[in-house]
Amino acid sequence: MTRRPLDDQSDALRGDALRGDALRGRIVRGVGGLYSVYEAPRGAGGDRYVLCAAKGVFRKNEVTPLVGDEVEFETETVRKEYGNIVKILKRRSELQRPPVANVDRLLIVMTLSVPAPDFLLADKLIIQALKNGITPVLCFNKSDLPSIDEYAADEDGYRRAGFTTLRASVSDAASLKALAAELSGKVTILAGQSGVGKSTLFNGILEDRKMEVGEMSGRIGRGRHTTRHVELTALKEGGWLVDSPGFSLFETEIGNYRELDLFYPEYAPYRGSCRFKECSHTHEPDCAVLGALLSGKLHPGRHARYTALYKAYRLADARRYSR
Repeated sequence: MTRRPLDDQSDALRGDALRGDALRGRIVRGVGGLYSVYEAPRGAGGDRYVLCAAKGVFRKNEVTPLVGDEVEFETETVRKEYGNIVKILKRRSELQRPPVANVDRLLIVMTLSVPAPDFLLADKLIIQALKNGITPVLCFNKSDLPSIDEYAADEDGYRRAGFTTLRASVSDAASLKALAAELSGKVTILAGQSGVGKSTLFNGILEDRKMEVGEMSGRIGRGRHTTRHVELTALKEGGWLVDSPGFSLFETEIGNYRELDLFYPEYAPYRGSCRFKECSHTHEPDCAVLGALLSGKLHPGRHARYTALYKAYRLADARRYSR
C-alpha cells in the first residue's frame, strides 16, 4: 500500500473521533495487519500491551500505521487485551527503510581499531538523520581495543563539529550505562558498517531485557524467529531501541548538492561570508569555509569527505537531468 504523509491528512482521515474511553499508546510491533500497542504504566497496573487492529478508515485513505507511531486506541468491552487503533497522532519523523516513525536518535556505530571506521558512511548517515529531524550520536564500539591515533583524531573532528560522541564496550558496564543514559527517553535506531558489533552492543545495552509484547506472536500464529519485522525494544532506563532486520538499512539517499553544506553544522559560522553567494566551499577564492579550514578551525577529514560528497551528488544530479 502506498503511504501518504499524515501531514496531508485531515484529523478526520487519521481515525474516528476520539471517544471518552479512548487510550493513548505507541505501536511497538506490527505483523499481518495487527499491532502491539504499548500503553504507559498507570498507577499500580504496570506496563500493558494491547493487540490492536487498525480501523478501516486508514486503509480507505491509504494511511498505514507504522512501528513507532503514537496512537489513540479503544479496547474491547470484555477482552481488554484486544482493541482498535482509532487515531494516529502527528509524526515527528518517518523513515521508509526501515519503516518506522518518530525516531529521535540515530546511533552510528563504528570502531577506532578493527574494522577500520568508514567515516564517509558515517557522514552520509549524519546527513540523512539531520534531513529527517533525527539527532545523530556517534558510538565508537570495542573501546577495550587499542585506538589508532589517526582514527581518534577523526573522532575529535566530530566532537568539534558539535556531535555527541561516546565510547563503549560490552566488557565495560560503565560505558554501556552511560550509553543507555544518553538514549533514555528516546526512540533510537542503530546503523553502521558490518563487523563493528552492532548486535552485540544492542544486546549489551538491553542487559538481556527483551520486552514482552503480550504473546503477540502466538496470537497471530507466527513464530518469534520465523520472520523478522521492525519492532521497538524497551530500554531499562526508559526509551526504545529499533530492532530491525539489518541495522544498516537506514536509508542514505542521494541528496541535493546545493544544500549539502547545511548538514555540516561546523560551517554555520562562515556561511554568508564567502565572496560568492553560491559558493560550494570546495575551491572558490575568498571562501570563508576554506579560510577556516586553513587556519585549523575545521577538521580536514570532514571537509575532504564533504568535497567528495559534493562532487558525487553534483555528478548524480547532472546524470539525472541529462537523460
